[in-house]
Amino acid sequence: MCGAFCQMVDRYEPSPGKKCVFIGDRGYCSYNTMAHVLEKGQFFLFRTKDILSKGLAWNFDFPDEEPFDIRVKVTLT
Repeated sequence: MCGAFCQMVDRYEPSPGKKCVFIGDRGYCSYNTMAHVLEKGQFFLFRTKDILSKGLAWNFDFPDEEPFDIRVKVTLT
C-alpha cells in the first residue's frame, strides 16, 4: 500500500509554480511517505489513528479541546 503511494508520488511531475496536496487515509501516514512528498516539494494530508493510540500522532502535543486543526512541522533526517 505505502509502496504504491510512494511510487505514485515519485512519478508525479509538478507543473511549474503549482502545488499539489497528496491525501491518504489511515495506514498511509509514515515518515517514509511524508519524505517522498516533501522531496517533491509538495504537501500532504493524512488521516491517522486516534491521538491516544501509540501510532505516529502519539508524538505530537495536541490541544485538549475538540475539534481542532493544527500545523505540524516534521523534520526528516
